Parts: sequence; C-alpha cells; structure tokens
Amino acid sequence: MNTSTYPSPGHWIGGRAVPGSGATIDVVNPATGGVVAAVAAGNPGDVDRAVAAATAGLPGWAATGLAERAAVLWRALAVAGRLRGGQTM
Repeated sequence: MNTSTYPSPGHWIGGRAVPGSGATIDVVNPATGGVVAAVAAGNPGDVDRAVAAATAGLPGWAATGLAERAAVLWRALAVAGRLRGGQTM
C-alpha cells in the first residue's frame, strides 16, 4: 500500500486532536484504484462528542462576522495546502 505521509491526528473535535479508536478507513484514488491514505474511523462516541462540540460552538460562530469567518476558512485552506506539500486543493 502506497499511503500518504500526511499527518493523521485521528479526529479534530472541540478544537483539539483526538486519537481515533485504532480502526482506519482506506482513502482510494478513483482514477487508479490505489490506496493513497488511511484515515481514522469514527465510532458512535466520536460522533456524539463531535456533535456536542459543534452544537456548543455554533452560537459563537453564528455571531462572527462574514469577513472574519472567511479569514478563518482561508487560513484553514492555507494550512491544508502546507500539509499537502503545497499542492493545490
């Protein structure tokens, strides 16, 4: 398996990296059928924690102005680009 070297923190819940349960899901390139990465699989507890964190964060995010929300998303895109070795998304 030729998997990527992208860091895999498990899950990102409540603003922090949370280890996965150990199970993984293969990410397959549809053009080649090759496995390009393995990512952490979530379980029902992970989903419950993620939904609770999202619900708690929604009022603050909703109160954030459009320009600031856009800036956050642009920063996230820049970080994702660095994690991909500068490749475009």
